[in-house]
Amino acid sequence: MAKYWKQIEKNIYRRKGSPYFWIQIFANGKRHRESTKTNKITEARRILKQREGLFASGKNPATSQLKFESMEDMIIKDYKINKRKSLDRLENSINHLKQYFDGMKADKISPADIDNYVDKRLEEGAMNATINRELCAIRRMGNLALEKEIIRRFPKIKLLKEVDKEGKPNTRTGFFEHAEFLDLRNALPDYLKPVVTLAYESGMRRNEILNLKWDQIDLPRGTITLELGMTKNDEGRIIYLSPELREMLANLLEARAQQENKIPYVFPNREGAGRIVNMRKSWYRALEKVGLEGKLFHDFRRTAVRNMVRAGVPESVAMRVSGHKDRSVFERYNIVNEKDLKDASKQMREYLDRQHNDQIEEQDLIEEDEIFRHSAHEPPSIKKDEGES
Repeated sequence: MAKYWKQIEKNIYRRKGSPYFWIQIFANGKRHRESTKTNKITEARRILKQREGLFASGKNPATSQLKFESMEDMIIKDYKINKRKSLDRLENSINHLKQYFDGMKADKISPADIDNYVDKRLEEGAMNATINRELCAIRRMGNLALEKEIIRRFPKIKLLKEVDKEGKPNTRTGFFEHAEFLDLRNALPDYLKPVVTLAYESGMRRNEILNLKWDQIDLPRGTITLELGMTKNDEGRIIYLSPELREMLANLLEARAQQENKIPYVFPNREGAGRIVNMRKSWYRALEKVGLEGKLFHDFRRTAVRNMVRAGVPESVAMRVSGHKDRSVFERYNIVNEKDLKDASKQMREYLDRQHNDQIEEQDLIEEDEIFRHSAHEPPSIKKDEGES
């Protein structure tokens, strides 16, 4: 069996399966191998000499060769290896980044390039939060290249302050009152009604719901099991079903039993042929119909947190149900509206009134006690007999 590498001359090799010459250089105790992308020996010698000159001057040839496209491959590979659940969002960010940075060498990307990219995206009408996701992506690309010692520097990237179009902090505060939820559910197609009911009652994330499979459902017990690694924070949890949800899922299971081609997903799409992938059109149409434009599916999650706290569920338990690890995020979701504030004011007034009344009662008791003690220490009056002068 032929060797994997065949030496042609000093530091020039042929690699099994490759039509090109490969060069080899040792620097800082490490071996560096690189394809010359040519099958001409004279060109391979020239490239070898050039690379030796770069190493001699303290430069890494890979640095001058690394382009944005290579960093793109690195971050996608990193996401897949670590099973990151936001790969779709990453690819969307990369599509925008490529329009500006495609073809650029990594060591040539400067702080000015980052600033220009941000200006370009703002001119296109992108929100600060969207731009921040894109900046996080290219920052991660640079960090990966630095960790692998492919490049020696990359600009420090600061994120934008997330504000809305009016310049106010972009913190979502949406939630559904119960009547709004019922109106919206009635306006949605039948196949989406169990989906929003589960979201409203449990606070489960949309992807957690749409990816549910029947082997996670225990109808006799009335539970949904989210295994480790299936959630955003990779922690498992158990969701207990209300009687209404159990009935809805039982109906779905019965309908599934009558189908020839059974799918593993709990919530089938409109045709019943696969899982729900996109529900935006039905969602927006229903919102418009009931006058709730601007509401987000994620508002169900905020609503569930608020409802659990209002119902007196301990915060630690509510966080386990909703799947929150960070208490600060949980607190942000525990949204307060005008009614909450009015109720709080009423409760405070009642408390202060009770305090005032208790103080009056206490003062009355003290006064009565003083009168009693005073009368107890007063000497008894002596009556004189008649005729006594």
